[in-house]
Amino acid sequence: VVEAGDHFGAAVIGAGAPFDVGNTQVTIGVPGEDSGGRRDVGTVVTIIDSEPDFAATLLHQDGTYEGLAVPGSGESGDRFGSSLAFWNRTRRSALVVGVPGEDVGSDTDAGALVSFESGSGEPGSMTKSTEGDIVGGHVEAGDGFGTTLASGFTQESSDPPGAFGSRLVVGI
Repeated sequence: VVEAGDHFGAAVIGAGAPFDVGNTQVTIGVPGEDSGGRRDVGTVVTIIDSEPDFAATLLHQDGTYEGLAVPGSGESGDRFGSSLAFWNRTRRSALVVGVPGEDVGSDTDAGALVSFESGSGEPGSMTKSTEGDIVGGHVEAGDGFGTTLASGFTQESSDPPGAFGSRLVVGI
């Protein structure tokens, strides 16, 4: 439902194709979307140009993806979809969604990431990660982990010649 304050388009990303390989895709964050009386739960809309029509996938923490429950539960202030990135890894790609208002244990607004993976003809998987999971740090209230996301290909000095990795940068 369209409402004032949805912030449709707060994050937008094109390219990559974790949902439908070979077709044009755009993914749009709507972090201010309200759901079931809860404010600013957030959602993500993926639109795929699959001839002859367009298809849309709606992702949120109270929904499902490929028949599996999305990790976490939508709570007021989560802001699911505040940031987006495609992260490419060996034979797999992932749509990573920032949830900077996610409560982690008793730490309010500590933030989290939810990744939707696919590739190599295998079924997709989903992962919810916190700051402690990724960087080994400790989670603190108000960190807002996942406020911003960026990804890209890089070559580190330790990589063999011609090998490139993909790095994901997460803002706190």
